[in-house]
Formats: sequence, structure tokens, C-alpha cells
Amino acid sequence: MESQVVLNNIKLITKHNLQSENFREMLESKTGLNISIIDPDLVVNKQLAFTSPSMLIIDFSSCHQLDEFAECLKEADAVCTTVLLNVMKDMSVEEVVQWPALRGIFDSKDSIDHVCDGLLAISKGENWLPRGLINALISYYEDKVPKENDDVEINAELTRRELEILQSLKTGGSNIEIADSLFISEHTIKSHLYNIFKKIEVKNRMQATAWARKYLA
Repeated sequence: MESQVVLNNIKLITKHNLQSENFREMLESKTGLNISIIDPDLVVNKQLAFTSPSMLIIDFSSCHQLDEFAECLKEADAVCTTVLLNVMKDMSVEEVVQWPALRGIFDSKDSIDHVCDGLLAISKGENWLPRGLINALISYYEDKVPKENDDVEINAELTRRELEILQSLKTGGSNIEIADSLFISEHTIKSHLYNIFKKIEVKNRMQATAWARKYLA
């Protein structure tokens, strides 16, 4: 198989000061990832464009216009992964779904080692969300599937391989786990997922999982 594809264009959205710089250096040292600091005001005021696939780590303790921030990210096509850091309370499904491409949540009590383990996993295409929240999100998206699509012809456009991948999504498999089970590369899995999202008209992995649970036996 091909080597794992690691997303390494990572932006830590926080105020730039000595504390945040020390934190950034610690993350880089422990993960080997390339991380840069971006002031949250630049994003909210639309003074910064994301032109290449990026992971954004959003420091809740430093960002005070969270609703506006989430709306800005929905317009940024190059933001392919969002991570929330220093979250102070359990988030409801309604609060979570406003963040596009959300892959991880870390609260203010999480250790640096836990955060680093999570960031490494997320950079390789995995989710780092509580299982209870994942199930709640899938149920939320399943309820959003239009009722008029109940008789959808699921085999009309999907290839055998795409159906296999959707079946694996139903059981919660990560990109790496699905790739290993099908003896193909993780990069190939990502390409298939991109095509699947277009064909079944969903925007993210959670929606695709909800679709698979509703329509695939």
C-alpha cells in the first residue's frame, strides 16, 4: 500500500503571544506537524484566504466571535478539517453541526499528550470525537435525509467499491481501517469518498454515514 497521506498545513487560530507561541512549539515538537499561528480577527474580518487544504485548530479561549467564525469557515473551500480546542462545556449537536468538517474536540482539561495524539490521528484522516457525539451526529443527519428519497435507487451510480466503503462507514471505520480492510491506499479511500459525497449529495463523512445506515442493508 502507499504511505499514509498526512495533512500538514495546520493553522492554530489564537492570539499570538508568548504563551501561544510556546504551546505551538510544544505541539510541533511532540507531533512533528507543521503548525502556524493565525489571529482569529483576520479570519472573522475576511482578511485571510485559505488557498490550500488546511486543518484549523480553533482555540475557544481566544476566539470570542464563534458564530461569525463558523459562518466564515463555511465559505472557505480549502478548510478540509476543523478542530476545536479548549472547549469549556459539552456541546449540543446543534452547536457542533455549525462547524464545517469538524474532526476533533478537546476540552480545557485535556492533557498536551492527549491533544497531540488526537492531532496526529486527525491529520491522517481519523475522527477524534466522543463516540456518543458521533452517534448523535449520525442520528441528526439521518433525520435530515429528505423523506422523498426513501425510494432512492442506491445502485444506479455507486460502484461496487464505493458501496463497500459506505458499508465500512456504517461500522465507524476510519480511512486507514477501511484502506487496510480493502487492501487499497488511504489516498484512494479519500478519492472514493469525494466521489461518493457528490453522488449521494452529502457534504461530509457524518452525512454519508447517516445515508448509508438509512439506505444500505
